[in-house]
Amino acid sequence: MPKSPKARKESSKREREEGRMSEEGLNPFRKSSRTERSPSRCEETNQSKEIEEKIETVLREIKEDMAGIVEESRARRKELAAAREKEGEQEREDMLKSSEVRKESSKREREEGRTSKEGKNPLRNSSRTRRSPNRSQEENQSKEMDKEMKTTMIREMREEIKTLRKELAAVREENGELRKELATVREEMRGREEKGQLEKADWMKRMEMIEEKMEQREKKERKNNVIITGIGAISGNVERGVEEWLGQVRSDFESITPKWSLIWSNPYRFEWAASGIIRDPFLPCIHSECLAASPRQ
Repeated sequence: MPKSPKARKESSKREREEGRMSEEGLNPFRKSSRTERSPSRCEETNQSKEIEEKIETVLREIKEDMAGIVEESRARRKELAAAREKEGEQEREDMLKSSEVRKESSKREREEGRTSKEGKNPLRNSSRTRRSPNRSQEENQSKEMDKEMKTTMIREMREEIKTLRKELAAVREENGELRKELATVREEMRGREEKGQLEKADWMKRMEMIEEKMEQREKKERKNNVIITGIGAISGNVERGVEEWLGQVRSDFESITPKWSLIWSNPYRFEWAASGIIRDPFLPCIHSECLAASPRQ
């Protein structure tokens, strides 16, 4: 439902008071103290929602006021059209009356002319006095009053339109300021989100580096804790298993020393090492290939 002019004036007065309060610092949405303290993200979102709601309410009130103005202008136009129709009807009636009066006057004149021919009529030259001059004065007065009414109504409508335009300009300025504040809040929120994403990415990189370092340490520990195959360590007795393995190696080496002595004393062992027959010319090899490559006696 459109608002009445009184309600619109009260709403505009209330909005002006709110604007004055916001300029003095009482409205938390006008000059917010974001530079003094950094509000949390939820507070910023609440502020932005409240600002958007306020903008929507102001726009809704403006639309309602404009609808009321349009309806009032339509009603005024209807009233003016009705007044014009009444004036036209009155003018038509006056024209009919004047035509009837002219007919009657011409009829009287003809009758008076006949009488004057028959005898002089003392009322012939005073035919203008028979018309009542009050009727023309009343018509002129009614027309002047109608004109004054129209001018006053037009003047009032123009004044109301001017005031409404001023109020609309003030509301638009306030909406522009609120939109600017909303844009700043959104930019701050976007900057904080980007900063949070960068921090998150940095922490993820650090976590990946820490995980890689932990994996490398685990690999090193596994290399250091390699279990030697072939050692018969029973119930964790590693020293005993090592001694048994060394004894087995000694026995194998002693079993092949008669054959290896030939290789050890041979001057061609360096060539055999280069060709791959033996692995190291300075160390004995107990593999079957090396034994097979040993020279026969």
